[in-house]
Amino acid sequence: MSLSQQIAWNRQTAGNWGEFATHREHLARLLDELCSGRHEQGQGHEQGQGRLMVLGAGNCNDLDLPRALGRFAGVQLVDWDRAAVLEGVRRQGCEPGPRLSVDAPVDLQHPVDRLQPPATEAAADVVLSAGLLSQLVYSAIHSSAERPAAVASRAAEVRLGHLHDVLRRLRPGGRALVSFEIVSSDTLPELVAWPPAELAVRIAAAVRHGNFFTGMHPRAVFDAGQRLVRDGQAVDLRRYPPWRWSLGSRHYAVAALSFGRGRKPL
Repeated sequence: MSLSQQIAWNRQTAGNWGEFATHREHLARLLDELCSGRHEQGQGHEQGQGRLMVLGAGNCNDLDLPRALGRFAGVQLVDWDRAAVLEGVRRQGCEPGPRLSVDAPVDLQHPVDRLQPPATEAAADVVLSAGLLSQLVYSAIHSSAERPAAVASRAAEVRLGHLHDVLRRLRPGGRALVSFEIVSSDTLPELVAWPPAELAVRIAAAVRHGNFFTGMHPRAVFDAGQRLVRDGQAVDLRRYPPWRWSLGSRHYAVAALSFGRGRKPL
């Protein structure tokens, strides 16, 4: 998806706050769990402390801003589409200020400073990337006329590059949550009716049969995280069971992983 296409998508979905409700709540619970785990390990923060950075904030439909501002001392929203972020912030009754900053436009598809970690004061305690990885992979492979092997290589490059980009925005000891779409009801119509308790098994079966978004095999995403762990840059890699996100007539299977930033320099 190009930047212009992303802006068009933001305009199209700006009024879909209600349709994001269960997805938004699921992400909020995962963030709460992530922060609680950090605190128990002596790495976290009390309620109202620490800083959250959201990559690809867009319309903010998948982010409960009042809840995030209650959890964190500061929230930074990063995106290319400044107008969409500002409108999303105001739609939730919030305004940019000392505790809520909007960092836009920022091109997250081609971060020019990927090899230069931000200054410590600019780094975050928690980074959330909600669905951005799927968009980045889609954009990379659909803007290319390469052969399948080259497409697979490009997707792998984007997966690893994004996880590294997330990692470099964390303070040492910080944690990231990355969610991504696996497949939609366009190719898996049965997804609509599956009970939540059966989602993990049934989605795994669909993936085994090759039914997933190109470049978004859950194992491939997790493998990118494992590579960062092997390199000593990331620690405590975890994956979460998939859930269903219903967006109008289309339904998505979504999964997530989390990891922390190690002490080794990036």
